[in-house]
Amino acid sequence: MKQELLELIPEWATLKQDRNLTLTNDLDSLLSCALLKHVFGYEINYFYSFSKVSALNLQDKRKSIGVDLALVKGYTYCNHLTMLDAASYKNPDSANINNLLNISRDTYNKKFAMSTFIMLWSLLGMETEGLSDDLIKLLLSVDSGFKGYYPEEYRYIFMDHLDLLGMSHFAEVLERTHIADMYYFKEVNNLDASIVLNRKNNKLKFIETGRSIKWDQQEVDLDWLSKTVGFKVELPKGEFTEIQKLENEKLEWHELTKTKIEESFSYAFVYKDKVKVSTHMKGESQ
Repeated sequence: MKQELLELIPEWATLKQDRNLTLTNDLDSLLSCALLKHVFGYEINYFYSFSKVSALNLQDKRKSIGVDLALVKGYTYCNHLTMLDAASYKNPDSANINNLLNISRDTYNKKFAMSTFIMLWSLLGMETEGLSDDLIKLLLSVDSGFKGYYPEEYRYIFMDHLDLLGMSHFAEVLERTHIADMYYFKEVNNLDASIVLNRKNNKLKFIETGRSIKWDQQEVDLDWLSKTVGFKVELPKGEFTEIQKLENEKLEWHELTKTKIEESFSYAFVYKDKVKVSTHMKGESQ
């Protein structure tokens, strides 16, 4: 990661904390959690599914770090766009490139549109030279980060961000790979799979999301992911217990008021004019 960006990162984000992790519902979060465990030894203890927060170990009272989670308050690694404009609120404890560069709805087309996973790979000093094509494609495919390379009018933004990550040479793989082949790579490896709590046993499982290719194997290939990244990638084992309910809504951008932000647990722009908000239910402890 370039020094100019590293200097903006909250100090806590590069130091081991006495905390656990909060997983969200996709592979970006799971891969990021696996990387954080590999580097710092962190364990997942919470699962955030937009409508609720569930805990794996109720005896673990340590504070948590959000992973791919746009928390209003608290430590989190995040890639979401949260700012209305350059002067609006941003979580000061969020390691979020969009916040650090003051990218807001007003500059939506310049947003960092790659994954939390690729940001963490750079931030935590993982090797970027001599990587396999599969690993580079994986880093660029999570959250469909590669999309920004292919439209010529936006390529400079993508390349600027890749340069800040110290990964400009990754574009060599995209130069020789058609966008359709990148989508195929993403789909054949089920990288859009969602993570949900199984209602029967309160354990985490994968479900496919919008997949057109049907293979005999319905699960995400965690062995392939582990081999590709070079460390263990796995869902946490054990039963989760619901500890907090949340209300969800999609708002028009102008409905994201200061009061709404203060009431929220998490919020992020899902399109330029749409914001997804999770708020604490009345009567629930925060």
